[in-house]
Amino acid sequence: MLMLFLDNVISWVFPVTLVSVPFLLVNWFRYIKSINDRKNLGEVVFQFEGFPFKSVLAFLCPILFIVLSSSIMTSTIKSQVVEFLSHAGADAVVSVEGNAVDDSKTMIRELQKISTSLGHHSHPEKTIHVTIVSNGRTLRLNLGQDSERSNEYWVFYPQYKHTSMNELGRITTTVFDSYKRTPNQRDAFFPGKYQIERFMAQAA
Repeated sequence: MLMLFLDNVISWVFPVTLVSVPFLLVNWFRYIKSINDRKNLGEVVFQFEGFPFKSVLAFLCPILFIVLSSSIMTSTIKSQVVEFLSHAGADAVVSVEGNAVDDSKTMIRELQKISTSLGHHSHPEKTIHVTIVSNGRTLRLNLGQDSERSNEYWVFYPQYKHTSMNELGRITTTVFDSYKRTPNQRDAFFPGKYQIERFMAQAA
């Protein structure tokens, strides 16, 4: 319930942050202009006198809340995912794009390697949908292939809006290279080689 609550709140708080930006800018420029005008008149201006604290707080507080909530969601769900994979039974079944794989153990072992990775100006271009069924429970993950490193995959948790768009971490592996990949929602904003090839094929 906590994850669902945070997911919904993040979705609502972000627009509030955007709405507060114009008010912050207007009040900030008024503050700067007021200081300059008073200095030109020879008046003494005390530090932070007339500072737009309310506008600044209205902008910063939602951002801090989003960062904190995002961190809680990511770390909690990542831990749950790793725990699920670590306790997967011998009868666990892994499906990729709806098709059961022959070597589920290898897939699970590779997925357990999820870790935080420093960004390198890339993005996920294509998505692989992975489902793991074990001990009567089901785990669904989306793996986004990195645009620069073909053996690096961004791990997303599609159950929540926030974690479906923001990675839990990344894995480096070659076990998914042979599986069909589908373009994800971000492809529209980051047109890559896959989209160009598809466009050329349709044009032909």
